[in-house]
Amino acid sequence: KPPNFLLTQTGEIKLSDFGTARWLDSAAMSLSPSYILPPGDLRYAAPETLACLLDDDPAIAIFADMFALGAILFEMATGTILGLHVLDEAFRDDLTKAMAAVPRGKRKDVFHGFVAELADKHPLPNLAAFRPAVPSSILPMLDELYKSMAHLDYRRRLVDFGRITLRVQSCLLVLRNEQKYKKWKEQKERYRLGRLNKIERRAARARLEKGNGVIR
Repeated sequence: KPPNFLLTQTGEIKLSDFGTARWLDSAAMSLSPSYILPPGDLRYAAPETLACLLDDDPAIAIFADMFALGAILFEMATGTILGLHVLDEAFRDDLTKAMAAVPRGKRKDVFHGFVAELADKHPLPNLAAFRPAVPSSILPMLDELYKSMAHLDYRRRLVDFGRITLRVQSCLLVLRNEQKYKKWKEQKERYRLGRLNKIERRAARARLEKGNGVIR
């Protein structure tokens, strides 16, 4: 979550709070004995975390971390928490209680049986709906990026850092060339209007000549 990102005096960003970190190997201990609920701030928790899937397969944690990064990107753009607009507190509690009752080892199969429908019924909100202070030139790109990172179905989530970095760099490239981009759009619009005016003048001249009985 945002408070765990620390900005140093030199402008570097440090990630803090590794209270639930562990090695993802065969000797990794389950988190459930020491936590009554799924660990972390549940407003930033992915559905698979709420469904206690990390006890079945600790490697799924990378997908949950990416969901949180997508949620943070949404919050940076809109100033509001994504978890408040997708899955409410009562739903999160019900999901955790229901999945905690499923025997370990079977939770993934149960979760996979309904998560696609869950994602369809709870679409992620559009950034534009919150009137974010984001340049319009990159708003669609940011919207697509956050949604691909925070997809409710972790099997469809973007977790490739290389692709994510490429998309971020594309946004930065557009911002650096925003004035050129605006000028290009204006020139394109002038060209379009010029063509329409030219076509209209030709049509008006043809009508005038036809009315005057001019035959070519």
